[in-house]
Amino acid sequence: MRIAIITDNFLPKLDGVTRILDAMLKELQVAGHQVLVIGPDNGIKQFAEAEIIGTTGIPYPFYPELKFNFFRPLFVHRLKAFCPDIIHIVDPTILGGAGVIAARFLHKPLISSYHTNLAQYCSYFGFSLFAEPIWLYKRFIHNQSLLTFCPSPSTASKLITRGFQNLRIWSGGVDITLFHPNRRNEAVRSSWLKNREHPDNKVVLLYVGRISWEKNLRLLVQAFKEMNYQHCHLVIVGDGPAYSDIQQQLSNLPVTFTGYLRDEAFRSEGICELVSDGYTGLLDVQWPNIDQQVISYKEKLKWLINNPISRRVMGQNARTKSQEFLWPRVMNRLLHGYEEAIELGESVSLKQKNTIELLENTGEVSGS
Repeated sequence: MRIAIITDNFLPKLDGVTRILDAMLKELQVAGHQVLVIGPDNGIKQFAEAEIIGTTGIPYPFYPELKFNFFRPLFVHRLKAFCPDIIHIVDPTILGGAGVIAARFLHKPLISSYHTNLAQYCSYFGFSLFAEPIWLYKRFIHNQSLLTFCPSPSTASKLITRGFQNLRIWSGGVDITLFHPNRRNEAVRSSWLKNREHPDNKVVLLYVGRISWEKNLRLLVQAFKEMNYQHCHLVIVGDGPAYSDIQQQLSNLPVTFTGYLRDEAFRSEGICELVSDGYTGLLDVQWPNIDQQVISYKEKLKWLINNPISRRVMGQNARTKSQEFLWPRVMNRLLHGYEEAIELGESVSLKQKNTIELLENTGEVSGS
């Protein structure tokens, strides 16, 4: 299959979307598919045998790590020469919107995938006036595609209430060889706890992801401030715009900030379907105010700290559950979606052709 991917976000930037693209392109390479990627110019010309064509952009005011990427006339020429079987726009914004036009111009089937709630980010970063227009724009762009993939049923429910159509579930994958119990490293753990007395008695509370307030980190910070530090230590892996603020708020507390860990970085998706409450982890309920939420969250952390056997059992259950999210299996779902979209595209094209022929024949009859 010949697949064209248009994305406003790409490597070497590290986040959930680029991690998906990384694994996705590698899996497509292994399966023997030919891929063309159009995205921001980050100095990468080829990745996993896929040709990368880049463009320049201007940073978003509320999310400077993402950019308004400009569509170049070259893109249409390269897409036409590549002659894709399908065009996939990933988390579309400006570049993805232009991709919709290109797909129509070239008469190619189009699918999209939804990953980032930009409207919510606007509210977190003080640009709430942009939230509703962004929802309207996102809905319009995604509804131009034959299918829209999203990561979970809960995300799909939210999108349906916003008027998104033709949704399919495509969850992220996991590399269980990278995230394996045998990779537990006591030297790394010791480096985190080097300044603590009785480090073997400490339970490490680990956060991995973008260090930004929209990740609900205020809840973590407030809850940890009220913990009994005799039994726990917080480790925060990642970077982002709230890094300095959180460092300051947690200063003089038992916290280790690692920054980005590129070789070990992984995608952390905040969707409730990944956790079976009491079986693979714990889920907290939504409380009406932040004080109640902090108390509830803190109590669940305390329960985990004080119940090592339950932690171990839930960890084993989670390991078993992760088998459902192996990347080859996840990619098969996407490829089936590509095939479905191609069939839908052919059906739409046939209907359009028949309609045109009917109109032409009707015109001939009327003119005689």
